[in-house]
Amino acid sequence: METYTSVLPGVRHHVHFRDVRIWSNALLVSKRIADVQAVIDAVRSHGLLDPEDFDTLQQTPVNVPIKGFPQTVDVPDVATLRELLFENWLGERVLDAYGHLTMTTINTKKPNTILILPSIFHTQLTNAYRRSQLTTALKDLRESLLTSLPRFIAFVFNKDLSHWAPCVISTAGRVVHQGDSLRWDPDKKLLAMLEWFLGDITEVQGKWVDSYLDVPYQGSGSGSCGLVAFNAIQTFVDPDAKPWFDKQASDWRLDWMGLILKQHCTAVRCPTVVSL
Repeated sequence: METYTSVLPGVRHHVHFRDVRIWSNALLVSKRIADVQAVIDAVRSHGLLDPEDFDTLQQTPVNVPIKGFPQTVDVPDVATLRELLFENWLGERVLDAYGHLTMTTINTKKPNTILILPSIFHTQLTNAYRRSQLTTALKDLRESLLTSLPRFIAFVFNKDLSHWAPCVISTAGRVVHQGDSLRWDPDKKLLAMLEWFLGDITEVQGKWVDSYLDVPYQGSGSGSCGLVAFNAIQTFVDPDAKPWFDKQASDWRLDWMGLILKQHCTAVRCPTVVSL
């Protein structure tokens, strides 16, 4: 198949879709290289990595997912970490990478304190609840919880395809905590869905209840709802965690970038070391 376009007055010139794909791919590669360069420039100017790690970063291919995470975590590549610059909205891969690191840090201090689920969990749960049928992935998750139930289960979920909000489940008391950095209303169906999914695996059976989760206001013109959502989870579980302040949004984003890249660089140098 082919299409035609005029490049000179009165001249008909045909261009194959093959050529269009080549040009599109070239533009995509060019953009990703620019994104990687923006990340490298930010790391250099803010001193996020030591010289050895920085050298490792510079040798990382553009389209290779970052290392140091289990295969169950859908991680970003270096180019995608550009989302952490300025007030860009954060996608699932960056959020899930940080969520895994947060969970690991908390559970290292006190084992089995928290399970942070991937950001796709809410969508999976919603679809399963509507069909009244669990997927294989949700069945596997239930089995793991029956074997080892953490004190807290947490996740961030998307509202109106534009905003991240946190949820923390206190398993002992069967309490579903919700809050919102833009003060949007809570998800009124979430309690029923979680009780349907988790109701028979808690140590003590009984009524499930909603509760308010204190979430800082993210600030005017901010795209940092994902960062604030995770901070609300951290401060709820660990009172010693640093609370969010919107005026420090840039510092928070750089901290996230540094933590994720340090994990990657360590794994590149020591391939057998994986964050569990």
